[in-house]
Amino acid sequence: MDQIGLSIKNGVAAFGYYSGWFWGRHGELIFCALSKSPVYLVKFDGASKCRQLEISASPEMIRDIKQWGNS
Repeated sequence: MDQIGLSIKNGVAAFGYYSGWFWGRHGELIFCALSKSPVYLVKFDGASKCRQLEISASPEMIRDIKQWGNS
């Protein structure tokens, strides 16, 4: 968690698995679904509660999420 700058708000962090809401380095709220590297950070525009998502996924899935979030 130190390597990607997270602290727990309301989530689970156990043995390389992170799921739920975390605080980022600058106090930003981030939803995480992490279980392996690489980790991608997806940022969304607007006023939604979740403006940052850190996720373990394939590059194709990340592309699809970015397209969906910015449409």
